[in-house]
Amino acid sequence: MGPILQTQQYLSHLLTFAEGDDTLERHGHVTQHLTDEQLLLKQRCSRCNKTLVQMNKDEARMEVKRKALERKKAAKEDVATSPYSTSGTDGYSTASANKAEDETPENTYLCQFHPGTVVNKHWTCCSQHVAQKPCAGTYAHSLHRQSLHDLSSLYQFHTTPPFRPYRGSSMRAAVALDCEMGTAESGDVELIRISMVDYFTGEILINSLVQPSVRMAHLNTKYSGVTFADLNNARRAGKCLRGTDGARRAVWSYIGPETVVIGHGVGNDLRALKWLHANIVDSYVIEFKKVKMEEEEKKAREEEERKVQEELNLVREAAGLHIEEGEKNGKSGEGNHGEGGDGLGELKEMKKKTKGSGRLSLKTMMKECLNKEIQTGKRGHDSLEDAVAARELVHWLITHPERG
Repeated sequence: MGPILQTQQYLSHLLTFAEGDDTLERHGHVTQHLTDEQLLLKQRCSRCNKTLVQMNKDEARMEVKRKALERKKAAKEDVATSPYSTSGTDGYSTASANKAEDETPENTYLCQFHPGTVVNKHWTCCSQHVAQKPCAGTYAHSLHRQSLHDLSSLYQFHTTPPFRPYRGSSMRAAVALDCEMGTAESGDVELIRISMVDYFTGEILINSLVQPSVRMAHLNTKYSGVTFADLNNARRAGKCLRGTDGARRAVWSYIGPETVVIGHGVGNDLRALKWLHANIVDSYVIEFKKVKMEEEEKKAREEEERKVQEELNLVREAAGLHIEEGEKNGKSGEGNHGEGGDGLGELKEMKKKTKGSGRLSLKTMMKECLNKEIQTGKRGHDSLEDAVAARELVHWLITHPERG
């Protein structure tokens, strides 16, 4: 797709697709700086790498299991001491007690981990593949305590600053963005590639690998398309950005607070950049709202048809006419919009397909809306291809209002 004519009218129309904080937050966007409490909850176990939030959930679940086990043991003791107990002669009481024992969790370790390191995709502690379940555990987590200053430097989000030209760069009215992420040894998501294009001209502004500032567990190569060899080669050639901070500075060399940032599921990209921005247009959110509206309209039609059918049944009953059981349930005739028709059942089936390459994915929307195939390679996603696709998709949605 070529350049898009930049006019104030078009830009104003584009901004109507920008969502408020409440909507963005429902779709996983971070819209406020993290509080001290939220930062402290980012602390992790030094063995299994779970955050304090996850550790608290683990302890709550374990407490529920403990109480359930205590109740079962108490029930077993009551049966054993009862004067009416048959001591298992009929098999009933003993079987019930044994069942309580059988339901005792095999592994009650609160903290499960591999004590070794990964070499050639296998753990040195147990020789299992890196994806296998932990081979060791303890009954308590070991919190790695960090200061608020350290936590802030790792996790705090940063608001777009006033625009400052860098090496002759100019502020863009709108950009399309996509990132690829890997997983750090800590378990945190880490930025490893970023691509950004000018929304109106289509010019490639950034297309670079990002050298993480932390040790990485894996680069999610199957999906990111980035390998350790790619990162090492780019670093040696001086062609990669240094860490998330470096990537964010590169983005801000083209962006001011008024710039419109466009992407598909772009909340993930902004979280990886630890970046807060006001004007966000997310094609995933646009399509989600459309799908939700269609679903609500179909449910409303189905409910209206059900009421009409009920009224018709009452009239026919009053007239003494025979009504088949199926008609009473609203399952006969052309008015059927149940799971066997084209109503709610179809919606349920559609919702099952929204995962992966489902209806709300960038790949599917590009095919349905623009008849373009993307993400056809075998080396994972290409962030530049996805940024360009998000640009084209949003422009298509803007210029096809009849679809909404």
